[in-house]
Amino acid sequence: MAALNALMVLAAVVGFVLLQVGISQPKNTSSIIMSNAVSVVTSCIMFWATGYAFAFGHSANVFLSHSRFFLIDATTFELDSWFFQFGLLSIYVTIANGGFAERLRFWIYPFLAMFLSGFVYPISTHWAWQKEGWLSKGLNNSDNKLINYQDVAGGGVIHISAGGIAVVAAVLLGPRPGRRDEATGGFKVLGGKTNTYIFLGGVLALFGLGIKNITIYTNLDQQSLSAVNTFLSLSTSALLAFVFKRSGFCGENWNVKTLVNAAIMGVVAVSAAPGSMHPYCGFAVGLVAGISFVAWSIILRWCHVDDISDTIAVNVGGGVLAVLAGPLLDKTTGVFYTGKIESFQKFGWNVLGCLVYFVWHAVCAVLLLGPFACAKKVSYKPNSAADEHGLDIYEHNEPAYPAAYTLQGKNHDRSDVGGLAEIGSFEFYGKPIRAHSNGGYIETNFGK
Repeated sequence: MAALNALMVLAAVVGFVLLQVGISQPKNTSSIIMSNAVSVVTSCIMFWATGYAFAFGHSANVFLSHSRFFLIDATTFELDSWFFQFGLLSIYVTIANGGFAERLRFWIYPFLAMFLSGFVYPISTHWAWQKEGWLSKGLNNSDNKLINYQDVAGGGVIHISAGGIAVVAAVLLGPRPGRRDEATGGFKVLGGKTNTYIFLGGVLALFGLGIKNITIYTNLDQQSLSAVNTFLSLSTSALLAFVFKRSGFCGENWNVKTLVNAAIMGVVAVSAAPGSMHPYCGFAVGLVAGISFVAWSIILRWCHVDDISDTIAVNVGGGVLAVLAGPLLDKTTGVFYTGKIESFQKFGWNVLGCLVYFVWHAVCAVLLLGPFACAKKVSYKPNSAADEHGLDIYEHNEPAYPAAYTLQGKNHDRSDVGGLAEIGSFEFYGKPIRAHSNGGYIETNFGK
């Protein structure tokens, strides 16, 4: 059953990739697909080799586990656990990649995924989701009541963590080439958004994240309550953000991207305790999530942070809301229901968890990407061949839409998709390139 749940959770990975494809420029589609695919398969190998051992190994201390490397001597339960946790790790990696889209050099993706999935994420996961971890173990207050971190479905462990990586990436890499409007100093819209992919990706992401929120519980009553709260929160958040955008107060009309990302933020916003809140609390969290999504989007734009797929707004904003709402709205121990001192202490412990997860992953991202950024090897330069012709051609020589793909060059201003016909020739990095269409596919003599 755990394996089936993991496969359904992996639908979110496909969803996030499609979402990035839909929001990005068509000339970079293949590169986005390849970078995410390489990151996930690299993560799979590293999580098998070291990641699971550091997160959930049999022998452990408060900082990390240190057994079951390469799943040696793993039990059937641990094998099931590995597969489900790999699904959650894949979500984390794909979300983090959203902060790099169209900017990070392709060869850095597997390098980054190797360290994130083999060391950075597993160690921080151990803190909250393994009983020996220091956040999970907590401490006893003066009344001998246990005060520990509450985050059932990963509001902090997954979403704040991935959002912290995306924040550092967006700041270090800067806006995408052509994104900044030199006349106004603000951002301008880059063409190529595909609403069909945005919607389909959003549906798959919501499905996978919803399954995560529900199947993290084993109790049927909690699973049912989690399902209701998840869908109430996503619906309310999407509708409210949609209305806010249309009102003109936020400077934009309503659009598919807003609807989808606000819905995803609604799912994230209840992920700390979806099976422990009354349904009206799920509705209330959705209201706050919708307003928060709009606010985060405005603030990031004011700060000139190019959050291409709203990764930061959805995951940092939604994750913080989830981790704070859990100890406030828990129907048994929540601050709003008991008013006891231990409830406030649990809330404070979750606040600490928010800060720890963001700082840990942000600092690790700086350490991993900082040296490349200082050497100016981390991103593509504006007005370069990669910028002009797209990463699909520059990195892979494989345009995602061959029948409709238009090559821009010195002597080329048309495309022909019928039979074998010469499209034209142009120079690329000083090399002469001849392009032909062959049955709808564009062929070139391009070589690095």
